[in-house]
Amino acid sequence: MLLISLIVLGAILRAAALGVGSGHLAEDRDDYLAVAKQYVARGFWLRFEGIPNSFRPPLYPLVLAAILKAGGGSAALGLLQLTLGMATVALTCHIGQKLGLGSLSAIAGGLVALDPLLIEYTTFPMTETLFTFLVVLLVAVATPESDGRTGQAAESSSVANQKGSQGISRWPTAFRAAVVGAVFGACALCRPTIWPVAGLAALWLLQRLHRTHGRLRELLLPGAAAALAVAIVVSPWMLRNWKILGSPIVTTTHGGYTLLLGNNREFFHQVAARPLMAEWRDSQPDRFQRPWFRDLVAEMDRQLGPAAGEIAQDRWMYRRAGQEIAAEPRLFLRACVLRFVEFWNVVPLPPSRSAVSSFVIWGLCIGYSIELALFVAGLGTLFRRWDDRWMLPLLLILNFTLVHLFYWSNMRMRAPIVPLIALVAARAIAAWRDRRKVNKYVDFPPASAKT
Repeated sequence: MLLISLIVLGAILRAAALGVGSGHLAEDRDDYLAVAKQYVARGFWLRFEGIPNSFRPPLYPLVLAAILKAGGGSAALGLLQLTLGMATVALTCHIGQKLGLGSLSAIAGGLVALDPLLIEYTTFPMTETLFTFLVVLLVAVATPESDGRTGQAAESSSVANQKGSQGISRWPTAFRAAVVGAVFGACALCRPTIWPVAGLAALWLLQRLHRTHGRLRELLLPGAAAALAVAIVVSPWMLRNWKILGSPIVTTTHGGYTLLLGNNREFFHQVAARPLMAEWRDSQPDRFQRPWFRDLVAEMDRQLGPAAGEIAQDRWMYRRAGQEIAAEPRLFLRACVLRFVEFWNVVPLPPSRSAVSSFVIWGLCIGYSIELALFVAGLGTLFRRWDDRWMLPLLLILNFTLVHLFYWSNMRMRAPIVPLIALVAARAIAAWRDRRKVNKYVDFPPASAKT
């Protein structure tokens, strides 16, 4: 009943946001609607007209294209994103049960249902809602079932054993590994920034294999099944890029621009070199970007020629970002610190917050500060009493934090890991509950323990 209430609460808040901001669904800030219309008009395998072919990852625009092809519009998109938001709440609670949180899984679900970032971006044709759902689905299918001691039994077990780590879960079957690989492939087609997680997970699994004195062949079959599933899901995008652009790209031609956007001389001197608090007070922090980008494109055209393809442009921007970083290493480090702070920020920066009342801003600040404090406390409980089942959520959180130390960053980039942050925060409350149970057990042991 509580789960249903949380899902309904999440649906009501998202429906209200869609009602107030219904016009946002037609705002094509990141050109996903433009790409979707090209897919409708040209198909998946033909070159686009007038826009880059692989600047945006394909999954979300293909979803939009399916809606447009079926005759749907903003209302259908809003309904889809509302449904995905509800599913994200439900999956968060489900993961909490698998991770042994018991009844406190509802806290994580409630934080997701109430999260302002997830509610706000339900109203935009952007990847946040779909990608967050896919990330949570990935964790749900990758996390093994609890050992059977759920609810009160799991809580009692936690009280009885406060030292050491939880038992190590079994290696996944080839089928479950393939499902995990397929969902990971879908995540990568929605936002390529998830790709490094595959390497982090491989290193973790090898370390775990060594720690448990296992044999490498135990990992080979599930690992091969997962890799094959990823390849099957991603290969159409790779083959399309090979056919159209002449290169088997599995990410996008957007990476160089995103890296250079936060690592250029203008950004270093106009933003990173200033005192940190100046960024919070500046009503136009991005005023330098438009003239900078205009001059950048002019220079790129002079060096590459105006007819250069998007792959050549992407590589040129990667090289240019490397040159700018090498020229200003101290300011690059300051920019990394700034990006870290903005990723984990608790209030929106200007001009985004200009349309929001100060009462709401302070509410956001207090709410996110409490959640992040619980998140840090939850990390502490995990390091004191390790549980292998938490490794993937932590790797995902680490991945996005590290990626956005270098690439463009703001609070919006944190949206996909909001459910994982909520789960770790709930873990802190669970640990506090368990300590109380331990103290009560010591002070008032049951009669069976006395005998």
